[in-house]
Amino acid sequence: MTLPRVIVLTTLKGGSGKSTVAACLAVYWRHGRSPALVDADPQRSIAAWSALNELDLAVAVDATEGVRVVIATLARGHWPVVVDTAGFRNRTTIEAIAAADLAIVPVKPSPMDVAVARDTAELVAEINQTAERRRRPVALRFLLTQTTPRSVIAKHIRAQMDEAGMKLFKCELANRVAYGEAALSGLTPTLTAPRGAAARDIAALAAEIQGLHTATSRRAKS
Repeated sequence: MTLPRVIVLTTLKGGSGKSTVAACLAVYWRHGRSPALVDADPQRSIAAWSALNELDLAVAVDATEGVRVVIATLARGHWPVVVDTAGFRNRTTIEAIAAADLAIVPVKPSPMDVAVARDTAELVAEINQTAERRRRPVALRFLLTQTTPRSVIAKHIRAQMDEAGMKLFKCELANRVAYGEAALSGLTPTLTAPRGAAARDIAALAAEIQGLHTATSRRAKS
């Protein structure tokens, strides 16, 4: 199965787990691939996380401009390039999405997060209407994060988003202490507890991304 070359984590609201998802995916794909991370979030969560570890993982910090150059440069030698963006709309976020093959919007199970997810989808739609992306639109998927498995609110939010046509990954990243514990050492659950529930969630997400891109590639060739 293939992978999108550039995957951007984006949402117009902080606290949904963008940085965590970006780091977890990049670490998961270290085996058999050569991923890279781009920290385009002013909070610099990825940069701070990376400073705690000694992983052989390419991490680039983009200050304010030139994120597309950073992505393109990394993409010459790395696949995939995973980009963490700001929790609000700015020029860097727009340019990162415009360079993406896949945009993933993390969504906590709350009405406020769903509303912001809709706004983020509108931003991606705006970008897909540009001359540059009209023929090759950025794929968009939503990911429920920080959920309580089988909870009423998670089921309700999923049903609400499905009804609105907001395409969700089947898997969810549950609210698990393994993420925080691993981050203390600049790691992820894939490394600290590879047989744990959080590691299985990450693997399920990675598999869905790979399957999604494989299906999209086949449709484009047919």
